[in-house]
Amino acid sequence: MPGGDSVLAFYVSGHTFCYCDLNGRSVVVKCQPERIPELLESAVGTTPPDSHFNAKYWIGMDLQSVEESLLKELVANSFGIVRKKYGKKQK
Repeated sequence: MPGGDSVLAFYVSGHTFCYCDLNGRSVVVKCQPERIPELLESAVGTTPPDSHFNAKYWIGMDLQSVEESLLKELVANSFGIVRKKYGKKQK
């Protein structure tokens, strides 16, 4: 995914927390490594990310099948992960 005319990248503090492929109708977000296996096993519409992403830290979602509440929660979670890590003022 990263790059291309149909991909939107969302940033906080200069770092990407979400990629949205409008043609493929998929979203990839950061996630806590310990949550990813459970989400992949139990949540409909979650997928491993494509090869551009480290599957230990990123999770994909198919926009046609993932529940809207889970999509919103995982995007907000991803924002929080990146904001917490990079949001502090650089000295």
